[in-house]
Amino acid sequence: MTVSGKDITEGVFLQDNNGEAAYSLWNTDLKYNTMTFTVGHVDGTYEDDSTLEVYLDGELSTSYDLKWDGAPQTISLPLNRAANVKLLLTTSPDWNSRAAYGIYDISFS
Repeated sequence: MTVSGKDITEGVFLQDNNGEAAYSLWNTDLKYNTMTFTVGHVDGTYEDDSTLEVYLDGELSTSYDLKWDGAPQTISLPLNRAANVKLLLTTSPDWNSRAAYGIYDISFS
């Protein structure tokens, strides 16, 4: 995938499918305090803004507004002793929405 002109060879590709959210899950085994990653709009995909919701152990922790024409954002999440992390990409419930965002440079500490 390409994000803001940069080729990304390792990461997660999340694409809204006609208003249906896309997600990615991680099991931390309670080993980490922080998750850090960069998120940005994938070049050449639908030009839709989105929201990235972060769930820790099934509870909404925080959310981030993602602008299709904005710069990639690097986010550091405190995991608050969570065993499971879910990143949920949501876009407008428009049937023509297929926005795609890449999550990359993922690390746990």
